Amino acid sequence: MAKPDFCHLHVHSEYSLLDGANRISDLVKACQEDGQTALALTDHGNMHGAVELYQKATGGGIKPLLGCEVYIAKRSMHEKHSKKNGNGYSHLTLLARNNEGYKNLVKLTSAGFVDGYHFKPRIDMDLLRDHASGISCLSGCLAGEINQLSRMGKEAEAEAWATDLRDLFGPDHFWLELQRNGLTIQADANEALVRIHERTQIPLVATNDIHYLRAEDCHAQDVLLCINTGAKKADMDRFRFETDSLYFTSREEMGHMFRDLPKSVTATMDVAEQIGVELEFGKYHVPEFVSETGESPDQLFDRLLDERL
Repeated sequence: MAKPDFCHLHVHSEYSLLDGANRISDLVKACQEDGQTALALTDHGNMHGAVELYQKATGGGIKPLLGCEVYIAKRSMHEKHSKKNGNGYSHLTLLARNNEGYKNLVKLTSAGFVDGYHFKPRIDMDLLRDHASGISCLSGCLAGEINQLSRMGKEAEAEAWATDLRDLFGPDHFWLELQRNGLTIQADANEALVRIHERTQIPLVATNDIHYLRAEDCHAQDVLLCINTGAKKADMDRFRFETDSLYFTSREEMGHMFRDLPKSVTATMDVAEQIGVELEFGKYHVPEFVSETGESPDQLFDRLLDERL
């Protein structure tokens, strides 16, 4: 079977603390070995690994796709998280398409920690609407709002949410995110996404929600989850992933997995080709400090040190 053009757009690293088990250097090497030309990083609620991905990916001939899987408070990031009171959260996959989008993602994730933190660093739709420019969006995993609504039998509401996101980010920058991880509820969600696609023509894109590098690393990642939740592996009712397929799948594996929807696999390259973020290093990114005497910070420090001595 021919290997399709494909790149991973939903990827967690060790910066998804006690959840992701990937080192960025290993992910870049995996891309090189499989002939993948681009790689996204979408850690939970943060962009701590963005610079590391940018430097290691570009140094290895891989196009870096800087992003984040954000937590969206259903009502407001300024209210406490509470599913019971209607202010739970959903997931959304965001990728910076250009430097304006990168700055907006930085603003969003920073606000999530500074202003919206309650159990998780949350943002809300009001903030997202203010900072959506330059960002491409995928509808997210099973914890995404569209999939959650579909699972509750509210497909019309799910479709309305999808069209709202399409209108917010633009028809060329929003995709319905398909995953195939062996879960029945995921298969049901995919069927709903395909129906929404057929009615709205919002394009489909295939991802694999990578949390670890190799299939056999599933057990190590499960230990991370136990540490994260304070549970023991033997606990029957603890939180766990009910699948062992969230590893760095090859182009061939993805092509086989989505052989009935091949355009969803090659659509990953449509996403990647739109992205052109360029980070500049070796210069100040904040106003340079100059003292009242005209001294630079280094000169002022040296003078004060001499006076003290």
